Amino acid sequence: MKRVLSLLIVCALLLSCAVIFAGCSGEKNKDYPVTVGDITLEQEPQSIVVLNDGVADVISYIGYDIKMVGRAVTCDQSFLRVVPSVGTADNPAVDTIIQKGADLVIADSTLQAKVREKLEAAGITVITVDNASDLAGVKELYLTLGSLLGGAVTGYEKAEKAYDSLFELIDQFKTATSDVVKTAAYLYLDESGQLCTFTKGSLAQRIFKYNCAANVFSNQETPVVDTTELRLGSPGYIFYDDEAVLDYLRSDENLYRLHALVNNKLCELPLENFYRYGNTLETAVYEMIDFLNRQEEATPDEATVDEYDEPIDDIEPTKAEEATEAEYADEEGFDGEIYE
Repeated sequence: MKRVLSLLIVCALLLSCAVIFAGCSGEKNKDYPVTVGDITLEQEPQSIVVLNDGVADVISYIGYDIKMVGRAVTCDQSFLRVVPSVGTADNPAVDTIIQKGADLVIADSTLQAKVREKLEAAGITVITVDNASDLAGVKELYLTLGSLLGGAVTGYEKAEKAYDSLFELIDQFKTATSDVVKTAAYLYLDESGQLCTFTKGSLAQRIFKYNCAANVFSNQETPVVDTTELRLGSPGYIFYDDEAVLDYLRSDENLYRLHALVNNKLCELPLENFYRYGNTLETAVYEMIDFLNRQEEATPDEATVDEYDEPIDDIEPTKAEEATEAEYADEEGFDGEIYE
């Protein structure tokens, strides 16, 4: 499974997430210095390096990606590729970061201690991040990043507006969906190759609900999927992380006849899209809803199809089926198709 990069300023920062004004005297000082937790910025950062793909997505959505002079290779969103890579999230090229004149580095918990020490020794402020577990945490991330990058007033307000705009927009996507009942599932493989989905109450599952289809794993307590439950639930639509998921399903004798597989009701949606709460999230929600609506227009009566209703010609008949066909081949009206 792809490593899910974190999205929320570490607990130590969040415990003191309120922005504190230091030495405010007049309009010109309304934004800086700004303190969040134990991090204080005396002035607005001009050149930043981001080593966390989720944070990079949020920064871009707020509108501060113009400050980015470097990114980790995992920040591979298409709209960030113009920003030069500085290496991996855990061990970026310190000399390159210094040469680019960065005054702030936003990293995740994988950043090596020795790298952090070198960056701080060069006078660069380093902030690390951790996971967001709910939408309140995502909003706090927006407001914290906005305050740090744009100021306690200007940046905060800009971030708040960006967050509100994002979720107002995807709520509009949601209200535009059809009333036809659909069943769906999201599937990915973990690092050990086990089939997994989103767990009950997780932020990723909540985002997945924006497609308005009935999630067959809505009560999933653990990530690993029970393949028997998947076969019985037989979702009409499957969203999947990558081709390896489809290879897994098609090679499993209990799953290769899933309705969504047989009827090609499949939509690839990389796992990281559910952990990048900015431009990527907006696009992901739109793609889910658009996919379901387009599929419905193509097959308006799809919701009533049997679990394993499929073109028999596309499936190798079993010996039992061949015998049954031979037995009834001469009967009037037999059309060569057998339905379970």
